[in-house]
Formats: sequence, structure tokens, C-alpha cells
Amino acid sequence: MHLWGARVTYTRLMIDPIALKAAAQGVRSFGAVLDKFLGPTAEEMGKDLLDSYTRRRNVRRVAARAVERSSLEADGTIPDGAIPARVAAELFDKAQWADDEFVAEYLSGVLASARTAEGRNDSGVSWTALVGRLSSDQLALHWAIYSGFQQRVRGRERDDFWTLVGKQIVIDYEQLFTTLEWPLTTEAELARVMDAAYGLRREGLLSDLTHGTGGYLADDVTWTKGRKLDHDAGYLSYKVTSDGVGLLLHAVGEGELWYGDVGGERATLAVDATSALPRGESTTFIDDIPMAAEGDGLIET
Repeated sequence: MHLWGARVTYTRLMIDPIALKAAAQGVRSFGAVLDKFLGPTAEEMGKDLLDSYTRRRNVRRVAARAVERSSLEADGTIPDGAIPARVAAELFDKAQWADDEFVAEYLSGVLASARTAEGRNDSGVSWTALVGRLSSDQLALHWAIYSGFQQRVRGRERDDFWTLVGKQIVIDYEQLFTTLEWPLTTEAELARVMDAAYGLRREGLLSDLTHGTGGYLADDVTWTKGRKLDHDAGYLSYKVTSDGVGLLLHAVGEGELWYGDVGGERATLAVDATSALPRGESTTFIDDIPMAAEGDGLIET
């Protein structure tokens, strides 16, 4: 299913849950639900300002998804809590332009992550700024890479985190473009994903980035040298970073988790619940790929 189809389905399905939450709170509008969700910040922002935001379709969409991501009481009501005013102001400003599915999804996760009982942790300001700096292509590639990494490390102990982050990863272009639901028919599409990858590296969200044919990676690149890769196929190879994991956790509304818990049950449930975004395949570490036998034609001599 293409992203456009996923977007239409997701938006349509959001209507009833919003109405149900409003009913559970004993109110008639989503604006009242949002007031409860923001806590004292709603009063600080003022009714006129908050109304002006919620009248904007994209802000309402991001806020509605944040409410959906949040933990509720057993009867479906929203527990007491608050979002810092700085986070709400910065995030709603960015959300006005969140037409893209990835931008909306990431901002909703950051908003949900910012809600705490005390409402004092405004670290969501920096995560909002990071999402705002990333293009929709960069966010799409981040999701493809890090949701695949999360699938691979499910069930691993938090003590394994730094070992797992230090592993070189390899993905062939065909698999990557299938996950992204992008065409791979011209050099322009390949340049598009490379631009996104280097953008993630500039932000510290990827490291040890390289790409090329299997022959090049097997012959000339230290991290992949000697591995049994398809000589003519194209590959992207990289390592994930702790900051990239942090962004994933915030994007799925679990920003309070320590990065080492990325493979735990809460992170797994949150990633799986992000049904509006395409699902990729589990990460392949380079040491999953055997060394090429001499003379098998995969390594030039």
C-alpha cells in the first residue's frame, strides 16, 4: 500500500477515537480534550491562541495523534499531566506545515513524549528543532533505518546497547527503496536517498556511512571488506547512533525511555502501533554476511 493510501486511511480512522476521548472526558469537542492534554499550558497559551492553532488542520492532526499515543486511564480518560509551554509553542508552530506523513508522525511522537505528570521537562524543544531541520526524505530514511534496527534488537538486554550501536549495517538498494515505497528507476532517485543519508550523517544520526556496488564494498571499504556481497548490486552501509535511537523513541512517543531500552516491550509496541508509516525489514549486520570464498567471483583480484 502506498503512503498516500495509508495517509487517507489513517486520517479517516482518527475521527472516531477523538470523539470517544471527548465523550470520555465529558466534553463535546477535541479542543477540550486538548486542553486536558496540555494541562496548565492551555491556560498559559490563552484560548484565542490555542483556538487559532487547533483550527489549522495539520496542528489538529498532530495533536490528535499525540493524544492517541498517550497513556490513558482504564476508563479511557486522560490522566493529569502537562506539556511545557515552550514545547507546545515550538511544536505547534512546526506542525502548521506538517503536510507530510513522516513530519506529522514524528511531531506527534515528540508532543506525546513531552507530557509528564509535572510538565517540567522541556527537552522536547530540542527534539522539535531537530525534526524541523530534517526534510521529509530524511525523516523517511531515518524511519526505514531505525525501525529496522529496532526490529533486529527486540528482546536484547539494555547492556548490549553500545555493542549493537557499534555494528556496521548493510542494506541493498532494492530492499531500501521497497521500504521507502520510492521508485528506483533513475539516477535521480538514487541521488535523492544519498542526499537524505548524508543529511542524517550531518545531524549525527548515522556514522561510518558508505555506499556503492557489492564489488566496491567487498574490495575497498574497511567495514565491509571481504564479505560475500552481490558484486553488481548496490548497497548502503552505515552504523546507527545513540542520537538516532533517541529520535526514534521520541517519534513513537516513548522519549522518556533510556536508549538502551529500544529493544524492550514498550518501544516494540510503540513502533508496531505506528501503522501510518511503511514497515521495513529487520536490519542486517555486516557480520551476518559470511566472508567470500576465494575464487567465487565476488571479489576482484
